[in-house]
Amino acid sequence: MIAVMADDRLDEDSFRALVHLLHRHRETDLDQWDRWRLTTAYGEVFITIRRYPEPGSDPSDFDSLDHLLPPTSEPPNGRS
Repeated sequence: MIAVMADDRLDEDSFRALVHLLHRHRETDLDQWDRWRLTTAYGEVFITIRRYPEPGSDPSDFDSLDHLLPPTSEPPNGRS
């Protein structure tokens, strides 16, 4: 387990690595959604990763992280 101090913020390279790992997870393992719960020093954090926005939400409300990733290739076997 990695010990993280409350003031140990991610630097730009670490954040970029996190985005790349999430991208890899999305491309290789994510079917429709994942739901994760993490305990932090400030309480629990709930994370939902979905292939589509939740009903009633506007995609333009989300911050794009695409600029941190290499260009997207074609989905394997025609999957989208």
